[in-house]
Amino acid sequence: MRADARPGRLRIVGGTLRGSRIDVPDAPAGSVALKLTPKRPEREYDWLNLVVDKSSLALRMLVTSDSQGGLSTFAFANLRENTGIADKEFVFVMPRGVDVITDAGH
Repeated sequence: MRADARPGRLRIVGGTLRGSRIDVPDAPAGSVALKLTPKRPEREYDWLNLVVDKSSLALRMLVTSDSQGGLSTFAFANLRENTGIADKEFVFVMPRGVDVITDAGH
């Protein structure tokens, strides 16, 4: 996901967003919210609300609703980004017998 933070604009580009209708609901002071409703039904959720800080675009909250009426709210505080964690901390060892399938066209 990529964000365009030019003054007065918030543009996010990503796979989930391309297949969603995007609305701008009310948000807490100092924040901007985007409501993403999939154009085609999704099993995992009916809609997602992303709430970001208006000036830094840091994620502050994620709210999601499912087809059974469940509502989940995740609030984020004191997040630290790019703290200098070494790449060696993120080593992925592929389990034996796994086939890697890539989409070379994208």
